[in-house]
Amino acid sequence: MASAAALEGIRVIDFGQYMAGPMAAMMLADFGADVIRVEPPGGPRLKSAANATWNRGKRSIVLDLKTAADLAIARDLVASADVLIENFRPGVMERLGLGEAAMRKLNPRLIYCAIPGFAHDDPRAAMRAWEGILGAATGCYTTHATVKVDRPVYNCMPFSSAYGAYLASVAVALALNARARSGQGQFIEVPLFAATFTAFSGKAMRVIGERS
Repeated sequence: MASAAALEGIRVIDFGQYMAGPMAAMMLADFGADVIRVEPPGGPRLKSAANATWNRGKRSIVLDLKTAADLAIARDLVASADVLIENFRPGVMERLGLGEAAMRKLNPRLIYCAIPGFAHDDPRAAMRAWEGILGAATGCYTTHATVKVDRPVYNCMPFSSAYGAYLASVAVALALNARARSGQGQFIEVPLFAATFTAFSGKAMRVIGERS
């Protein structure tokens, strides 16, 4: 079993909003990482009591990344970090001046983990990938034999965010292990669209000989 202090000495800068980013950083904090959460003015974009869980074990700082002074503070934090987590749409961090290429040039040992709704090369990358949109895109709402209705069935569970957060945290741990040998950081992208299929892969499979 992994120790609760397995990531002691690892600094994580959490730029995440809504569910996936904060959840991934929470899991790293649970294993001893020093997580510094960057809050926008006015607090988290998702107003939910669940923030008390997702942001447990973290320190926080309020920064307006659209101002030069606060952006400079954010860059200094990244320069001191081992891991950066963000879950904006592809291109947003670049526009803020905190994109992967610039941050890894600033800090070559950085593990930069992006958790977008859709991958950067997906035609839907610019879409606001709310949980409902991801559920529809991945087929999570298709009916099931046990449900006696011939229409999509909405599921309120945030499968995309939960599975994306878990996969991101595991990927970060593996990247840190690789860095211990190579000395180099790396870029990780965990699209929530792709992560969802680890929960619903059976709906994406087609068995040879079985009628569609």
